[in-house]
Amino acid sequence: MMYATYKGEDYKAWVNKRGRIRLSHNGKRFDTPSAAGSEIKGGKATNGWRFWKVKDKQGNLVPLSTLRK
Repeated sequence: MMYATYKGEDYKAWVNKRGRIRLSHNGKRFDTPSAAGSEIKGGKATNGWRFWKVKDKQGNLVPLSTLRK
């Protein structure tokens, strides 16, 4: 699961086995974290790797980009 907060609202998204991202609030699916983040921000260009957060082993929210390392 991925998490984001934008303009005081909390959002969640799931990644399926094929790597597609589904937003919890509207069910739309996206191929990239940036496209999913852009949807939440009303079409504004978004670096999804920074916008989205995931929980680390301790349960803390960290940027999605930490998974790339």
